[in-house]
Order: sequence, then C-alpha cells, then structure tokens
Amino acid sequence: MDINSLGSNTYVESPSTSKLNNTLIKDTAKLEDKELMDACREFEAYFIKQMYSAMKSTIDEAEEDSLFGKSNGQKIYEDMLDDEYTTNASKGQGIGIAKMLYQQMSRNQNIKNI
Repeated sequence: MDINSLGSNTYVESPSTSKLNNTLIKDTAKLEDKELMDACREFEAYFIKQMYSAMKSTIDEAEEDSLFGKSNGQKIYEDMLDDEYTTNASKGQGIGIAKMLYQQMSRNQNIKNI
C-alpha cells in the first residue's frame, strides 16, 4: 500500500455525470444570455426615455388651460405613461441598441471565459 494514496479522494466521472454536467453548463449559459439580453433591453428603454424626455422638454406646453398648471399627480401619471411608452418601444426589435450591446457584451464574455 502506497502512503500517498491513503488520503487521496479519486473522483471518476461517469458518462451520465458528464452528460448532466454539460446540460447544467448549457442551461446556465442560456440563463446568463437571457439575463444579459434583459439588461440590454432595460438600458435601451432608459436611453429611449432620456431621448424622449429631451424632445418633450423642447415643446412649449401651454399651461393656460388650468389656473394652477399641472398637479403633481398629473406629472407623476405622465412620467409613468412615458415609462410605459419607452419600455414598449424597446420590446421586440426596439431601435437596435439592445441587440448591438448584447452582441458586443456576449463576445467579450466569451473572450473572458477562454
């Protein structure tokens, strides 16, 4: 009996364990890809919101319709409505920023994993 073999734990990977491990790696990669794409879409929505807000600020809104102007509730409602518009604009094809970000970031991710 070799003294060096007394404390060693030998792990032999069976074919079924190897298959399970490969499946888990692929599932994790798919989940990471989905999370990355979701983050890219959120960034695109934020970008569109900033663009929309900048464009909206150039419009002269006549607040002569009411005596006191817009209430806080109306401002909050309009802001929430703008959020929905921009979130929906980034869904589907969007304006392409999310797709470009995703491609670039996933390429960089693959480089780091090598």
